[in-house]
Amino acid sequence: MAKRRKMTAGQRILQGAREAAAIARGELKPARLDYFTGTPAVGRCKTARHGKIAPAHPGELLAEVMIPATGQSKAEIARRLGISRHTLYAFLKCRKPVTPALAARLGSLFGDGAKVWLHMQAAHDAWHSEHR
Repeated sequence: MAKRRKMTAGQRILQGAREAAAIARGELKPARLDYFTGTPAVGRCKTARHGKIAPAHPGELLAEVMIPATGQSKAEIARRLGISRHTLYAFLKCRKPVTPALAARLGSLFGDGAKVWLHMQAAHDAWHSEHR
């Protein structure tokens, strides 16, 4: 029996988004419902993360999941975002944080809104400020 590869956090987020879209189109029935709201619980990961492991930088998600899923080059993504390639590469290598302006551009490009990117950056920054 072949071993299943572990999914990264970004891959789980992307899979949840795909499942939520399929449920919205009526192609898929939700496997479970949220206990409090009764809405589909797809994409809501309630797993505990080990306290010694830092939350992923948004650049990691972009580099490992989002850009490869588009099939476009990084230069093309930078052009569509309206930023320089240098800025994009610094972001992908986790050297630059997500600014509200960049979050808005990422949200409009990938269709998930600015809040997702800002929340990821806030969780990343908070963890690093607590563990210095």
